[in-house]
Amino acid sequence: MTTTNTKTVITTGGGDYSTLSTWEADRNVDITAATGSDSIEIVNCSGATADTSSVNLNGWTTSAGNYIVINGNLSLGKWNTNCYRLEVTDSTKINVGNGAGYIRMDKLQIKNICTYNYGGMNALYIEMNDTTYDVRLSNSIIWATDTGTSTNRQGIEIWPDNTSNIYIWNCLIYREGGNAENCAIAGYRNVNVYNCCGVGNWSIAFYRGSGDFIAKNCYGQTDSGISFSNVTKTTCASSDTTGSVGLQNIALSTDNFVNISSGSKDLHLVSGSALIGVATDTSGESAPLNFTTDIDGQTRTVPWDIGADEYVAATPPAVIQQIESDSTSIFFI
Repeated sequence: MTTTNTKTVITTGGGDYSTLSTWEADRNVDITAATGSDSIEIVNCSGATADTSSVNLNGWTTSAGNYIVINGNLSLGKWNTNCYRLEVTDSTKINVGNGAGYIRMDKLQIKNICTYNYGGMNALYIEMNDTTYDVRLSNSIIWATDTGTSTNRQGIEIWPDNTSNIYIWNCLIYREGGNAENCAIAGYRNVNVYNCCGVGNWSIAFYRGSGDFIAKNCYGQTDSGISFSNVTKTTCASSDTTGSVGLQNIALSTDNFVNISSGSKDLHLVSGSALIGVATDTSGESAPLNFTTDIDGQTRTVPWDIGADEYVAATPPAVIQQIESDSTSIFFI
């Protein structure tokens, strides 16, 4: 029988731990040695008060069948202060290190606040010496704000030492303020990025330094004008000329997204968006890239849309026509 150890992080109203970092420090164990065929560490995060402590996932012992799961509670597919969020200033927010190579993170909100003029402040940093690993991030938002001037402030930076299995899908990574620098996602080993948006004041949105960087159905926009660099692309769109053929020069604008304003971005698609119905259906690929839903949990329909959101038209009100002997009345319900 599978053994599941469930812990909660609730920053208001009680719970097992007040922050994600206190959970990590307490539960940093060899979870492969637990009773049962599997042992899964689950953190169900909720609460309206921001968690402001960095998290260093290091020193665990995990395996393909015994992995860490961090479940947030993001709803609405855009930044939501009523949900759990990790907001840390001038430090890496989540570091996935040695031993934590088998980890699944879902529905998280990470705000990377940078004020100092030095680097090394990624929102998510994946660096480990494990021989094998399977790292997954899905349905999440990374929001970087910057008033400093230094570099090396990635949204997500991936630096494992071995051939890896790293999967990122249905995620939004955007940056506001500061100088144009670094990347929404920088990969220096093998990484698969599907249906993500990387936008804002980055030097490059999606960047391959080494290894294989596979991007499918992604949208990129940068203030520097380079969305994709050295990346293997399938139906990827850009605001510049680095996207896939036929999917270039698609603006980050309200013609395509609900709201692009600083501090209140909403990257749901709008009716008529150039990103609707032009993506590749990847549901037939190997797990976990056989997902069939978007960041909101809504089912993707063929032909798929580019980005984290699958556009769903609003349902018009039903019309009931009542015919009377001398007149016709129309009622909306």
